Amino acid sequence: MAVSYPALIEEIKQLTVEEQLALREVLDRLIRSAPSSEMRTPGSVAKLRGILKPEGAVPTDEELSDAYTDYSIKKWRYSLD
Repeated sequence: MAVSYPALIEEIKQLTVEEQLALREVLDRLIRSAPSSEMRTPGSVAKLRGILKPEGAVPTDEELSDAYTDYSIKKWRYSLD
């Protein structure tokens, strides 16, 4: 028989502190023994892949070097003023 989440919470509140601590230990063991694939939320890998994708064209090494050089020159020029 499945118990709804709110009903389960209400039942847990009725337990003694010792029973609640024992329940927490059981839950900790269950969570630790669960395969890591079960702990991922659906679509989490797809979301992370989206973070890694740059928008637009990826700059070349030369363009990155030029941009860093320009940044460094501006930074040092302003710090010397």
